[in-house]
Parts: sequence; C-alpha cells; structure tokens
Amino acid sequence: PSGKRKHFEIPDSSNVGYLKVLAQKSFGRGFLRLVNAQGVLLDPQESVQAAGIQDGDTLTAIVQTAKIAVTDEAFAFWCNEGNRVA
Repeated sequence: PSGKRKHFEIPDSSNVGYLKVLAQKSFGRGFLRLVNAQGVLLDPQESVQAAGIQDGDTLTAIVQTAKIAVTDEAFAFWCNEGNRVA
C-alpha cells in the first residue's frame, strides 16, 4: 500500500490466498485484495499457476476498508466487495 514494494518467493504449489496472507503480514494490513498487471482481481482460492502468476510478476495490493453495522441483537462486519468477515 502507498507505493511500498515487497518481494515474495513462494512454492509453485501455492494458491493466491497464501500470497495474500504474506502481503497482509508484510504490509500490516488485514484486508487486502490482490490485482494482477492487467487489473484483474485475483481469487484467493485459485492456484498461482491458474491465476497466471509467474516469477517476476508485479501484483498490486488494494487495501479494503472494513465496515460495521450494529443493532441491539446482531452485528455485521464486511469489506467493500461484500465479503463477510464475521
């Protein structure tokens, strides 16, 4: 985020979710989405190979803003794309 760059080396058998966790820990941000050089959001469930990620590729991490809604009986916590977190 904000122009920071990190280099990660991951096993070929990894999925995008593993790469996302590395980025979250490295940047200290819990809610990120990864985007490839073509501007396509990457699916965390997809393998790195299926996502077309190759050695030397540059990905962008987009920080998501978490939102919360609360009532007397319940709460909802979500990110911009509507992904439920809790």
